[in-house]
Amino acid sequence: EYMGTLQSFSMWAWALSSWRWLFVGGLLVAVVLALLRKRPRKGPIPGPPASILLGNADEVDFRKITTGAYPEWLRRYGGTHGLVEVSFPMMPRSFVTNNSEFIRKVWTQEAAKTRRPTFLTILHDYFGTESYFALPDGEGWQQWRHFFASGFSVASMRSFVPLIHRAQSELLAVLQEQSPTKSFDMQLLLARFALDQNGWISFGSDFGALRTDVYDRAIEAIWDHIPERMATPFLPWWRVIRSPRARVFYSNIAMFERKIAEFVAARRSAGVGENPVDFLGAMLAAEARGVVFTPKQIRDQCFTFLNAGTDTTASLAASMVWAVASSPEVEARLIAEIDTVLGNARLASYEHTDQLVYTRRVVRETLRMFPPAALMMRDIAEPIDLGPFVLPAGSSVTAFIAGVHRNPLYYTNPDKFDPDRWDPERAPQPPAHAFLAFTALPRNCQGLNLAQFEAALLLAS
Repeated sequence: EYMGTLQSFSMWAWALSSWRWLFVGGLLVAVVLALLRKRPRKGPIPGPPASILLGNADEVDFRKITTGAYPEWLRRYGGTHGLVEVSFPMMPRSFVTNNSEFIRKVWTQEAAKTRRPTFLTILHDYFGTESYFALPDGEGWQQWRHFFASGFSVASMRSFVPLIHRAQSELLAVLQEQSPTKSFDMQLLLARFALDQNGWISFGSDFGALRTDVYDRAIEAIWDHIPERMATPFLPWWRVIRSPRARVFYSNIAMFERKIAEFVAARRSAGVGENPVDFLGAMLAAEARGVVFTPKQIRDQCFTFLNAGTDTTASLAASMVWAVASSPEVEARLIAEIDTVLGNARLASYEHTDQLVYTRRVVRETLRMFPPAALMMRDIAEPIDLGPFVLPAGSSVTAFIAGVHRNPLYYTNPDKFDPDRWDPERAPQPPAHAFLAFTALPRNCQGLNLAQFEAALLLAS
């Protein structure tokens, strides 16, 4: 009888215990679902509903920024102002805009009230902390920008032409080797070409990428890991837990560090002369004159050259070839102009570029429709009055460049590839801050003229 009573009690105790855990589990599920439930946004600036736990992060695919959540948010909630508020976990209040006037005010007119985004610390393993891309606003960044300014002058671009021709000649040779009856990966060849061209201009050395597959997808694989970091920028789990993408990221970083170290050692051993053409040569020549650079400063600046002149150039080149091949009328006019200007010349030179008017418009229209950088960001240090809205201190604002470039307020028929829209005689021309392929002053891309010059030479050659 005693054992029967004990057994009965144990069964009831087990049942009560099970119900307790079921209750706790159910409560936790209910809490998580409540945290994930999208709630309408309250405040003066409209935006998509967001959850407490994830905000709007679950709606964003950072690999498809130009066609995903960003344009949809601005279409549905941006109204006539082109400004929406969005939320991301562990990040300050965030705003997205495709309004050129707001961008002009934040990035240029009120630049003193903003600062370099803290968010970009996710790129420190790539660019480092000493490159002028990564440095915060201030004297250090300005000194580096001033140091490299001469490298983007007209005289420097003229001196770059023989280096550009080396890479172009190799590309044309590889293209001529392709079978006319078989398809091949043009984007891959252009990515290899971009690395080789950048090797000559930035380091005075040849990666030899067009004749090897060693570097294939290396830079692209580095950027593949960035979306993982963007999801949790202020919780750097990737430094402790190495995901498959993170392992590929660090292995490619190490590969390029070894290659750049080889370039630096070879240039120092051979000597750079007094007026070297390439950017690494300029740093080493300054070092020979007594300017002190730490090994980390040289490494970080070299990685800035590597990225700024490779991934963006490859993206522009591939987009440009695709856009022209998809537009028979544009292709016919382009070929007619190139035949007239180049004549029997095999490669385009600096002297040809002034006459390649339509070619330069094709380059600019490609940059409008397919900007290599889709976003740019600033942190707000002091409140900025935009007229209908005020951006509060401590918040972050993102300019959706791809959205600005296809905004019908600034461009007629914005989804059409129309190089003639850049004819200065055609009115009206878009406002200055409606074209942001090279971002905006004061921290715009220093190589904007060089990039367009390289693209025009490539397309013509």
